[in-house]
Amino acid sequence: MCGIAGWVGGKPAAELDDQVATALRLMRHRGPDAARVLHFAGAPYAVLGSTRLRIRDLSASADMPLTDAEGRFSLVYNGELYNADTLRAELASSGYAFRTESDSECVLNALIEGRSDVGSALRRLEGIFALAFWDDEERRLVLARDRLGVKPLVYASSPSGVWFASESRALVGAGAAPDAPSLDAVVAYLRFGWIPHPATFYDAVSQLPPASVYEITERSRTIREWWRPEPHGVTVTSRADAVEVVRHEVREAVRRQLVSDRPVGVFLSGGVDSGAVSAIAAEFGVPRGITVTFPDNPELSEEREAKQTSARFGIEHVSVPVTGREFAEVATEAIGAFDQPTVNGLNTWIVSRAAASTGLVVALSGLGGDELFSGYGLSPSFTKAQKALRLLALLPASTRRRVARYLATRSPGNRFARLASAPSTAAGAYQAIRGLFSENDLELGNARRAPVTLEPVAANHIDVVTRFELNNYLVDQLLVDTDNASMAHSLEVRVPLLDDALVPKVLSLPERLRLEPGKQLLADAVAFQASGPKRGFVIPYQEWMQGPIRPLVREALLSEALPFNSLIAQASRRRLWEAFELGRTDWRHTWAVAMLRLWPAARHSGVAAPASSDQLRVSRAHRVSR
Repeated sequence: MCGIAGWVGGKPAAELDDQVATALRLMRHRGPDAARVLHFAGAPYAVLGSTRLRIRDLSASADMPLTDAEGRFSLVYNGELYNADTLRAELASSGYAFRTESDSECVLNALIEGRSDVGSALRRLEGIFALAFWDDEERRLVLARDRLGVKPLVYASSPSGVWFASESRALVGAGAAPDAPSLDAVVAYLRFGWIPHPATFYDAVSQLPPASVYEITERSRTIREWWRPEPHGVTVTSRADAVEVVRHEVREAVRRQLVSDRPVGVFLSGGVDSGAVSAIAAEFGVPRGITVTFPDNPELSEEREAKQTSARFGIEHVSVPVTGREFAEVATEAIGAFDQPTVNGLNTWIVSRAAASTGLVVALSGLGGDELFSGYGLSPSFTKAQKALRLLALLPASTRRRVARYLATRSPGNRFARLASAPSTAAGAYQAIRGLFSENDLELGNARRAPVTLEPVAANHIDVVTRFELNNYLVDQLLVDTDNASMAHSLEVRVPLLDDALVPKVLSLPERLRLEPGKQLLADAVAFQASGPKRGFVIPYQEWMQGPIRPLVREALLSEALPFNSLIAQASRRRLWEAFELGRTDWRHTWAVAMLRLWPAARHSGVAAPASSDQLRVSRAHRVSR
């Protein structure tokens, strides 16, 4: 796993080396083992840079940028290729030579062979990735991102060229993009709890959408989609068939994603998702499961259930206790670990920190099970929200606004206030049940309506909730948070329940089976039943915000010295704090505003190297145009 950065455009490349090297140093938590910058003279000029966390082929010969033997093609790549062995054999049979045992060289040769049809070449890659591929003869740069957007890739375009990196703040910190927030993105964050792609927190920086490729030459710049999460590959006629499909695909996904030359473990809670992954991982010898416990709040700890799972499958169980006081001491560091504000993610930061402290470099997560198998139970809520919107549409708009305003004043973030403010569409129903604030909740100065919107989904699509979840909540919050939180500790997290081969086949299953309550189909497929109600890696936000981090959160809401004090009026912030104190609003709404105001200062603490890393030294080289 790595951090990548670079440039293509009309400036002499040598003048940009220092900026790329700075971006790499700001991302050294992503790759503390090596870093290198390579630039290419000619027009347009290009610079490729990479930090590296060595996981497969630990030798320096596999460090990036990688260049082919003839010196024409070069690659920087952040990710993990799960079909590397199969692809290596196919490419070798076609005459491609390999100098390393890395998966990166498989990616390089696959792109060389398929350079005339990049989309087809990318479809051969099974794994998680964000990459930049340079053709020094055609003077063409290709940026690409994996199917579901597990690994990040951002860019900043100008008439003179395009910058790219794994993190927005690395571009800003290197002087490649101005440090100016997008107010539209900030308002969208307050609406949803995340910033929808392709926006980022910064006005001048965009995300490359999942499953997209961005081709840049001196004369053209084109972004296009190369894959979609559509049902494909399986037809079942009975529940028994569906169970067998899920059993086979989950087992194969976990098996493929265990490849590593460094220690591998499992994030282990008491739920079906992590239990399913652990059950299969244990078959292949994964030695360790990590569980975070909360001594101050034992009712939220899943240590007992996790121990039972570990004992059943013969996995070493490691419990890492975290108290509210201990978290308060590292809260600023945790907030700063994220590339942009998020309403959640601290749970993954805590468990990633715990995993890294035990010596793990790779961990498997059960992320994705809820989204594919409706673990959150959103479908009934979505149906009720659609019915409520149809009834609300019968009321005069002025009446709806008055009702929404009253509810929002008493209880900021009230779901009915969101319903009363939402359009009578599928997206409106989804936003009402998944979102945070309506336009009536906070006084947002002149930015009351945000053009940054949810990824659209056809209202008549089969299982519209799953589509909204995959296209929005999963991509823009869960996967972003997981990447940021884990890489802050130089930990690679893999998500086998979102495997490339598994997702389209699971989507092919009949809705009535796939969406059984309690994710029963998944549980039966792996012969694992959770011993308690689903909680996942939940941390005691509510209790900590009322206790050890209360002063931090209170200051974040009420201070006039912090950012966005004019965007979110003081009266709104005070009303939100009072509602939280009285129990009229939950932690999510209060924490969302606190995170937004604390993050701009904290973000600088999140780019520090892990404690065990020395200052990263960036080596440099250049190539003369062919």
